[in-house]
Amino acid sequence: MKTISHWAEIYIGIPYSIYPQDTNGYNCFSLIKDIQYDQYGIEIDVGFDFKYITNLMAIAKEFKSTSEYRNWIEVSHAQEGDLVLMSTNNTPIHIGVWIDINDTKGIIHSIEQYGVVFSKYENLNQTGYKILGFYRHRSHYE
Repeated sequence: MKTISHWAEIYIGIPYSIYPQDTNGYNCFSLIKDIQYDQYGIEIDVGFDFKYITNLMAIAKEFKSTSEYRNWIEVSHAQEGDLVLMSTNNTPIHIGVWIDINDTKGIIHSIEQYGVVFSKYENLNQTGYKILGFYRHRSHYE
């Protein structure tokens, strides 16, 4: 039996699914929602049904218009559990969660071609993503 050394290992390898209601897969937004709830007890209440929105830019725009968005504070340095907003070609279209596995810092996220993966911080640009910002939930300050 394999010993899990970090909670993230239970997600690694789960396939990508554009439809987050499919419990057999995740898109990037449904992954961060589940991680925040399962690992940190933070429910991301978006106030709209994103289950059938396949355009991740539309999800991002909708999320920014919700009151939930105000619960996330931009920070200059990431710590375990922070959200990581990423872009390709300077367009914010991707999100993941910052983690530290055995002193290796990086991001757990769901990529269409590979499913849920862990990308080391120093290798992130090889995946075509650039970090735009780190966001920490207000409850981490209380």
